[in-house]
Amino acid sequence: QHFVYNSLNAIASLIRTDPARARELLVGFADLSRATDRPTHTPSTLAHELATVRNYLALEQARFGRRLRVEIDVATALLAAPVEPLRLLAVVRDAVQRDIEPRAQGGVLSVTARPADGGCVVTVTGGAGEPRVLVLTSHVTV
Repeated sequence: QHFVYNSLNAIASLIRTDPARARELLVGFADLSRATDRPTHTPSTLAHELATVRNYLALEQARFGRRLRVEIDVATALLAAPVEPLRLLAVVRDAVQRDIEPRAQGGVLSVTARPADGGCVVTVTGGAGEPRVLVLTSHVTV
C-alpha cells in the first residue's frame, strides 16, 4: 500500500514541472496495476514480466532519483521464456526494498538473463546485496 501512495506522490510532484513524464508514469502505473490484477494461473513470458518490472522501476526511479540506477541485459531470444506471473516483479521489488532503499547512496539494480538447459537463468542484483536467481525452464508450473 505504501508503494501506491509513494507512486502517486511522485507522479503528483511532476505534474507542474514535467507533465509529459507525469503522464508517462501514470500510464505505467495503470499498466502495472493491471498486471498485478491478472490471475496468477495465467501463463506469462519473460517479455511481459520485464514490461511490468520496467513500469515498477520507472515509478521507483521517479521516487529515488539518482539513488536508483537500472541495468537490464536480456537477449531477445530469451523473451519468450515462460515465467510465473509476478514472480520476477517480486524479486525485483525485494532487491529495491532491501538493497537499494536503505542505502543513502542507493545503488544499481541489475537484471540479467542467460540461456541455460532449455530455459534461462535470471539474476537480479540490487546494489551490494546478494544476487537473487530465478531458473526458468521450458515450462511453468503455477
